[in-house]
Amino acid sequence: MSTRTPQAIGAELRNWLTARSLTESELSALIKARNPNDWVSQSWISRICNGDFVRLSRKTRIVLNYANIRVEESFDVDPKGEQIIQTAVSDVWDGSLRTAQALAGILRSAGRLAQK
Repeated sequence: MSTRTPQAIGAELRNWLTARSLTESELSALIKARNPNDWVSQSWISRICNGDFVRLSRKTRIVLNYANIRVEESFDVDPKGEQIIQTAVSDVWDGSLRTAQALAGILRSAGRLAQK
């Protein structure tokens, strides 16, 4: 599963705020009221809204969780494709942890190649 771009995440947060007629400062206050240890500044919320972040830090996740905004891309699983993958794994896996780790590595590498 791939992670959505910071710009897509930020646009969704901005739309979420607009739909609720909330400002970034108000969201910051709401998060702090829920749990004072999870305080996130208005300026950090602004950075998220602008897609101006590189990694999903703890504070970014706090804001996104509060707004119930997903980080991963959603996609539909093709049942035929799922069956093909399961059959291939069953054909080559001998049941051992060593082989499972090797197959998982190969699948992850193939997944990165398929995304290009």
